[in-house]
Amino acid sequence: MLNKKVLALFFGLMVLFSFNSCKSTKVDDPNSIYVMIYDYENKPLKGMSIYLDNKLLGVSDINGRFIFELKDTEEHLIELKSDDYEVVKDKIVYEKLLVLYYKVGNIKQLISLAQKELDSKKYDKALSYIQRAETIDPEREDVLYLKAVIYYKIENKKAALETLNKIKVTSENSEYIKGFKKRLENEK
Repeated sequence: MLNKKVLALFFGLMVLFSFNSCKSTKVDDPNSIYVMIYDYENKPLKGMSIYLDNKLLGVSDINGRFIFELKDTEEHLIELKSDDYEVVKDKIVYEKLLVLYYKVGNIKQLISLAQKELDSKKYDKALSYIQRAETIDPEREDVLYLKAVIYYKIENKKAALETLNKIKVTSENSEYIKGFKKRLENEK
């Protein structure tokens, strides 16, 4: 019997906290804009900074949510930023009950999506994902290498070679970088 009371209390507190987790503005405010932020694994993104017209409004809560008030009908720039994820920029205009839903990728997820599209021979989509990954870490070796492979697949050997030249050659990667470069140079 005690376990049932504890369980009921626990669920009651969870419900209470779920409605109070985002303190940025009143939930029932008619000027509220609701922001929901998830990654590509459908996990809520806690701590994502939300900017409106380059002014920090706050950060997303543990459930990937943020609520803010907007009273005008002008166009605004909203930006979502976090160190480990791509930056998202969007233009918004207030509408009653506006809910903004964003999927934001980290570098690992974007590489995985690029590889999936590459395997499906959807090279334009693969290139788009890998370019997004590159905005997070422009010097990351696996991102640059995959980008070079995609350029090779779309027969842009010049771009593939330029991309390979951005990779810092080390003892661990020199064999496959030099091999790929040689292949590109021989196919000119």
